[in-house]
Amino acid sequence: MIVPWLIREVPEGLTMRPFRAVAGAIVAVCCAAAAAQQTGAPPIGVRPDPQPPAAQRREAADDRYKWNLAEIYPSDEAWEQARRDLLRDIAAMSATTPTPIRSASDLLAVLALRDRIDERAARLATYAGMRFDLDTRVGRAQQMSEQAREARVALAAAQAWIRPAILALGSARVHRLLRAEPRLARYRQPLEDTLRFGPHTLDAAAEKLLAETGRIAGTGQAVWSVLTNADLPWPTVTL
Repeated sequence: MIVPWLIREVPEGLTMRPFRAVAGAIVAVCCAAAAAQQTGAPPIGVRPDPQPPAAQRREAADDRYKWNLAEIYPSDEAWEQARRDLLRDIAAMSATTPTPIRSASDLLAVLALRDRIDERAARLATYAGMRFDLDTRVGRAQQMSEQAREARVALAAAQAWIRPAILALGSARVHRLLRAEPRLARYRQPLEDTLRFGPHTLDAAAEKLLAETGRIAGTGQAVWSVLTNADLPWPTVTL
């Protein structure tokens, strides 16, 4: 597909020879790389470099240029305990019948609780993501990243009833509640966004089912990330 693309893009009046030469060089490099994969021998012009230079490795960098994960959780064990606590609270939310929103104080309580537990989930995911980014080859770091993603999915499913419940109030009533409770002012924009999502929102059961598809929706991205950042060999090409 490389050559036809190059040929199609040649401006009228220009010779095809330079473009064919470039296409031929690209094809030659690709063929050499493919041959090396099959034979195990490095192709001409390609120098295997399994170990990056020391200057590129984290342990060689000055501490002032490294992030300190202990500012989020003091240890992986503390992160694991926080994850278990979060999953326990999410399970309790899922098992509890959603509280009807009848007043401004009810709405404030629902939104405040959502914020508090969202903050805990975000903190969990931030630590796990940064821990994974330190070295994507470490199996435990990969596991932590996936566990944090699963916790976010479980939380989204447990909170899926909130948007339909707010929409059930209707725009006029939501605005009345905003005027009645000054502490809801901070939620004005999110509430306006929720109302705009009305035509695209399903009922609570369907929204929960949709949220739970997150367990499989990110699988392809996760596999691709591990392959390209950890498992796939990247030879150094000498030009």
